[in-house]
Amino acid sequence: MLNPENETRTGVFTFADIIIARFRKGAEVTLDDARANVALCLQRNAGRRRPLLVDLREVKSQTAEARAYLAGREGLQVSQAVGLLRRRSRMSLTDSGPSRRVRRASRGPP
Repeated sequence: MLNPENETRTGVFTFADIIIARFRKGAEVTLDDARANVALCLQRNAGRRRPLLVDLREVKSQTAEARAYLAGREGLQVSQAVGLLRRRSRMSLTDSGPSRRVRRASRGPP
């Protein structure tokens, strides 16, 4: 059974055995937003790390500072595993970041 939803400026969060984070259409996520989202998750998790499913398909932008914060120590306190839903874009096709290296490694050598 899902617990009631909790809202922040940029998204709606549902807490159960996993955390489901759905970002609002056109959300522009700043460092302050990232901090508020993590604070909510820490409060609701009561010290327990949970799997996290993040729906980023409606996000317009996310600052580099927000991404760094979420991928850093604070983000690790919230989740034990993360799944991302994102819209296919030119950027995702040409991404050379860590996520592409992980995808490439899981498929084996080219």
